[in-house]
Amino acid sequence: MTQTPKLVFGCIATGCAIVATTLVVATGVPQDAQAQSRGGASATIGGAGSLIRPGGAGVSFNRITNLATEQIVFLVQSIGAFCSKLPDRRYEVDCLADQYEQVASTMARNGEYAGARQAIEQTSKRLRGLAAANRAADAQPAQLAGTKTAHASSRPIVPIDRARTKAARVRAAQIVEEGQTLLLRSAERSERRKVAYTQIAEALESNKVLLRSA
Repeated sequence: MTQTPKLVFGCIATGCAIVATTLVVATGVPQDAQAQSRGGASATIGGAGSLIRPGGAGVSFNRITNLATEQIVFLVQSIGAFCSKLPDRRYEVDCLADQYEQVASTMARNGEYAGARQAIEQTSKRLRGLAAANRAADAQPAQLAGTKTAHASSRPIVPIDRARTKAARVRAAQIVEEGQTLLLRSAERSERRKVAYTQIAEALESNKVLLRSA
């Protein structure tokens, strides 16, 4: 079977490089990097690997504990570090949207983190909608693939149109800030939740700084 080379963005912990192949990925594991989306074929960013799996696959944070909160905070903070390494900044808004969705999925819907999950899910949906509304017509969606210690995407990530990037990033930062406010309001009736949710809200600050950077 003939393989047609595609643009591959190989991302590891220290940064990203561009590799012009579909067969050799960041981990050196041969695989078909072709991905499909509604917009057609997509590029691949990274290599074979896992989605966000704090503490192991299938983890669902339910009861508030210091350890669980620390892991959620770490995940949120590392999202900005990961998305900032992409070679093309037009992908950053939808990268954040997808990573937020994955972080939200680690929290149980009916547990003590339910309010935090809802706030992060809402932020994710709004960022995804923003990216879709400002999507570039001249660039492919990109599947972000990671390693055992790196993030990956759960779907193809769409880039924003160059002419709309600045305004979209400003709006994205506002959406993240509104997500922080929603998190804090969700914990108003519980001192236990307030401490944990405040830490998570503070972790979102680094993602807001990323969006406001030049």
